[in-house]
Parts: sequence; structure tokens; C-alpha cells
Amino acid sequence: MTEKKSLTVSDLKAILDLPRYSPTASVEIILDKGSVGGNTASHVVWAGFGFGRDHGRFLLKAQDSLVIKTEDEKLFDMARDLIIWLGTKPVKRDSYEIRSAKRILERMGFSEEKIKEYRKMIHGL
Repeated sequence: MTEKKSLTVSDLKAILDLPRYSPTASVEIILDKGSVGGNTASHVVWAGFGFGRDHGRFLLKAQDSLVIKTEDEKLFDMARDLIIWLGTKPVKRDSYEIRSAKRILERMGFSEEKIKEYRKMIHGL
């Protein structure tokens, strides 16, 4: 089995320097899902060199999510968002639902500090 080679900046530059490509051509990332006709793709909205932990890497930011989620994964994400919203909701008296959401967050390893960060971000407090 051959190892897939990652495209380097030099490889990319060599492609872009070819005279047959227009400098105004759209830069897109092909999505791994079927289509009739042309490839389904997402526009690249940012490109540049990383810094910090990403130092030495050339990065692209796609306009759309590149991960195609199943319906179960989408449902799980919505449930997680609801639990975080409920568990961080500032109230004078906790309901059963809010206490349950807080217990789930605690079991998931959310610290009080993390819950306060989410509360500030989500509820503006």
C-alpha cells in the first residue's frame, strides 16, 4: 500500500505558475459526496500560514463544513447544544431539566469555570 503524499506549498506554487490557469479562478475544496455534473465543492474563504501550534503549515478555511454528518450525528449535536444551553442558563430556581443538564455536563467533565465561560458566551452574563 502506497502512502499518500501531502501537497506542499512548492507543489501548489508550481500548479499556480502554469500559464493555463487564470489568476482570477475560484479556489474550492471538493466535498466527498456525489453529484451529477461538476464536483460538489466549498469555496475557500481564507488561506495562509499558521502560527503557534500550526507554525509551518499552510492552511485553508472552507466556506462550508467539510464533514458530512449523518442524521444521528446532527441530532446528537443538537441535543448537546440544548444540554449546554440548559446547563448554563442563569435562573433563580433550577428546574428538574436544568439540574439534569448540569449533572450531564459535570459527568462530561465540564468544570465550573468552563460552565461560567459557556454561560457568558451563550447567555451574555
